[in-house]
Amino acid sequence: MKQKLLLVSLGVLAYIPFHALLSTWAISNFGNESFIKAFKDIVVLAVGIGCLSMAIKSKIKLSSTEKTLLTALGLFVALHIAYLPFSHSTVQATAGLIVNLRYLIFFGSLYFLSRELKAENT
Repeated sequence: MKQKLLLVSLGVLAYIPFHALLSTWAISNFGNESFIKAFKDIVVLAVGIGCLSMAIKSKIKLSSTEKTLLTALGLFVALHIAYLPFSHSTVQATAGLIVNLRYLIFFGSLYFLSRELKAENT
């Protein structure tokens, strides 16, 4: 599971520089602009959820700095999710939530995966 999540994350990382070119090509040929533009964000969110489920089951010991960093990241995400029910448009608010949090989710996912793979190899 870890290797699959890492491969998907690295795939997203490799896709980012070509996103504008490939998404413009796909939109002009297939339509469905909203889905094509949001696809990478949906993949990042899925990887983040997968990493979160693995983190709950994981027994890796973290330093105090790592705990502080990941706690701040988690609280920021929780704050955004807590605000979601109070927004006016749930579809647009959910899309905005994913856009606002995609970099943090991607950072947290890659950090967790690197820690897991490092612990596995030692």
